[in-house]
Amino acid sequence: MEFDAMVLSSFNKPLIKDKIHLDDPQGNQVIIKILAAGMCGTDLGISRGIELKPGFKLPMVLGHENIGEIVSTGGSVQDYSTGDRVAVYPAWGCGKCRWCRGGFPNLCPYQATPGQTGYNGGYAEYMLVPDYRWLYRIGSLVPEHVAPLVDAGTTSLGAVKKIVSAVSPVSTVIINGIGGLATYAVQMMKAVMPTINVIAVSRKDEHLDFARNLGADLAVKPSELKETVNRVTDGEGAQGAIDLVSSSDTVQMLNSVLSVNGKLVLVGAYGKTSNIDVFTTMVYQHSINGSNYGTYQDMIDVIKMYSMKRIKSYVVERKLEEANIGLDAISSGTVLGRQVIVPD
Repeated sequence: MEFDAMVLSSFNKPLIKDKIHLDDPQGNQVIIKILAAGMCGTDLGISRGIELKPGFKLPMVLGHENIGEIVSTGGSVQDYSTGDRVAVYPAWGCGKCRWCRGGFPNLCPYQATPGQTGYNGGYAEYMLVPDYRWLYRIGSLVPEHVAPLVDAGTTSLGAVKKIVSAVSPVSTVIINGIGGLATYAVQMMKAVMPTINVIAVSRKDEHLDFARNLGADLAVKPSELKETVNRVTDGEGAQGAIDLVSSSDTVQMLNSVLSVNGKLVLVGAYGKTSNIDVFTTMVYQHSINGSNYGTYQDMIDVIKMYSMKRIKSYVVERKLEEANIGLDAISSGTVLGRQVIVPD
């Protein structure tokens, strides 16, 4: 079959609308018609030639937050049929390493990801999924609202779980960087631990207002953070922080306001390196963890949280031909929530 896609042919140049060909699926393979494809900051980084995983090759169709309807299946596919509406888990582990065997394909060093390594993503009318086991039925849920849950929601839950395991129910947690991921991280933190005190941090007033709307107890600018944390914790410090930016400045800022035994989870990838106060980190036993995606089960849990109305999606819809407009909007930081491509 042949269909339209927005193709990245060269770094730092607009995506080009072109034709893509797919053979009939074999074995465990499935072909889906894209109903909605979320746009992620990682897509912008890839288009600029950064944030590239080993094995990345041009040309590539971006898009790893995908919802589709099954149109064709290989002969070995079980439990799924044409017409099923499905979410596609994006961290396709090798299935053989210790991390995959333990249920953590997001940690697999050999994983493939649609739109990033080995397989074209969802900025297209159709997409190949190499194994039906990465699918999850969404039933009648709204595809454009579920698409961002595949990555932004699942990644947020992975980070929230790391924080929840390390803090008390009445502690203070900071969420820095109120963009697409924070849309879910703030809501999830309050949904999982309603009595926790969430402080959102952003440089932009409209983003602070958005964070309050999401449920943040306080929303402040970076220059106000230290005084705010000291005031609301009586000088104890925040027990946890999630950094959705992870620049050198933000890592140092958040580490400096942690309590004794406080935990900092790094999710953003905007900074390549960071210097921290080793003495403070060592003496007060701070822990700094990375967090990437979440598990397949995390994705299912996030979709169930959405279906139970514990979290909402805030989306801006784009046509397939508007993918470049969407990438520009990510670059300028003008979108609150997530953008989703909805092919005609």
